[in-house]
Amino acid sequence: MINLTESEIGKCISFSYAVSQNTDERYKNRNKSTSTEKIIFDHFSGKAAEIAISKHFDSKGYFVSYPCFKLSNRGDSGSDLIVL
Repeated sequence: MINLTESEIGKCISFSYAVSQNTDERYKNRNKSTSTEKIIFDHFSGKAAEIAISKHFDSKGYFVSYPCFKLSNRGDSGSDLIVL
């Protein structure tokens, strides 16, 4: 089992909240029933999973880039994780 630190969880919460502020209207236009809470939870879960995957591969001896927490207005910011 891979555990996230309080700091990592805080980063995920901050990131997911910031994403919801930038994309709330876009998500609601695509799916009228999507709540802000669901948007925040979905982004939190995804970012937390990226950290867990990064830690898992690192524990197996692979070089793994740390997940990016920068917001992009382009819609696609490229790969979040790179495993070598």
